[in-house]
Amino acid sequence: YIAATDIGTTELDMAVFAHEIGDMRACTGKPAELGGIPHELGTTGYGVTSALEAAVEVLEELKSLHVSKRQIRVSIQGFGNVGSFTAKFLDSSGIKVVAISDVSGFIYNKDGLNIPVLMKDMKGKTRFSDLKGYDTYDKEGIFEVDSDIFIPAAIGDVITDKTASKLLENNVKMVVEAANLPTLPSAGEYLHKNGVWMIPDFIANAGGVIGSFVEYQGRTEKEAFELIKYKIVKAVRNILTEAIVRQENPRTLAIEMSRQVIYRAMLLR
Repeated sequence: YIAATDIGTTELDMAVFAHEIGDMRACTGKPAELGGIPHELGTTGYGVTSALEAAVEVLEELKSLHVSKRQIRVSIQGFGNVGSFTAKFLDSSGIKVVAISDVSGFIYNKDGLNIPVLMKDMKGKTRFSDLKGYDTYDKEGIFEVDSDIFIPAAIGDVITDKTASKLLENNVKMVVEAANLPTLPSAGEYLHKNGVWMIPDFIANAGGVIGSFVEYQGRTEKEAFELIKYKIVKAVRNILTEAIVRQENPRTLAIEMSRQVIYRAMLLR
């Protein structure tokens, strides 16, 4: 069992963990000074962005997403490590983030939020309600923002039957799961049946785990980001292409294909 950072922990916690255990290989996400690839570099958010871009490219190629990359509007629920870096990487790639929420509320700009300025303004602050010069709305309203792609990047079980219908009413065409298990099965099936594409969590948010794998092997930050992009883009393209051909739920197919990989690996042992 190899530990790594998650909600409420940082690279400094991993440093303490490794020293207390007496083994630098006991955990990943350590500070760079200890040979680590800290999650504070945004490996998970980078993976989410890679998944989103790959999904948009595939669906555009197959004429299954009726909005171009430069027109896409994204809403993000959560502004912790995953949500903030997802916003940063999306903004860097020219994709418009129109709304982001945290525990205190959500902020919105139909023309796109200025992510670099927002991240700068958030330095030393813990929640959006501490910001000056921004209008903050009730956090549950994030499900009612008119947008093309919704990214749950906080906790589990947030897309319920009730919130799923709100997403559909507000023109969401794709959900990219950046949190662990953010969608209830019934809500996921409802969205799928109504034409909303779902990129499952264990693919979209795998960037942090891939980064941890590279760190455990003693490889570099550059190699981590290269492998994250390669693996996630490949997985998304394979799953969406197969889902369109077979007209099945991408999550169901992703689980099936993942099991096949694991079974083969087990046989080869």
